[in-house]
Amino acid sequence: MAVITTAAIGIGVSAYQVGTSISDKKKAQKAIDNFKPQELRNPYADLAIDTTAADQQTAANISNVATSVDALQRTGARGVAAGVPKLTESSILLQERISADLTKQAQHRDELIARGEDNIQNLQEQREREILSGLGQKLNVADQNLATGIQGAASSIVALGSAIESKSSGDSDSFGGDEVAESKSAWLSGSNPLLQVKTPKF
Repeated sequence: MAVITTAAIGIGVSAYQVGTSISDKKKAQKAIDNFKPQELRNPYADLAIDTTAADQQTAANISNVATSVDALQRTGARGVAAGVPKLTESSILLQERISADLTKQAQHRDELIARGEDNIQNLQEQREREILSGLGQKLNVADQNLATGIQGAASSIVALGSAIESKSSGDSDSFGGDEVAESKSAWLSGSNPLLQVKTPKF
């Protein structure tokens, strides 16, 4: 009886494992099918060029040129003719330095943006590998549990069948043995007419 109970419990446990494994497998496969890469934003995408210093220097240069021209005009035509070319050259050099600084800032910004894009791509690929690897592992575990559950159920069913067959055979033998023992006892007892000897009367 204990063997039958154990086999029946084994079938129930295996059936539950099979059902759970099928459910886990469906969930893992659905997660893989519906997987979408996470959108990552480049932190340098909106990096602006700081033109504050350039604007201040340009404004100061314009003001300086205007003041210098006024001063040259007071010296007369010869003073203007001699001073304006130098003033113009100085102004041009200053504007070139301002432009070079802005260009350098722009180049640095572009480098940061490109570096940010590379980092985003690497990080995104790494996250995708990790997430898909985890989902794939869950799918493999579900497959293994499903196979184990099916194998366990089959083994328990075989064990249950063997136990039932053994019990049926044992009951039959027990019933037949009692009959034989009872018949043998009756045969050897005095109630057997063949063993009763009658004494003749003279």
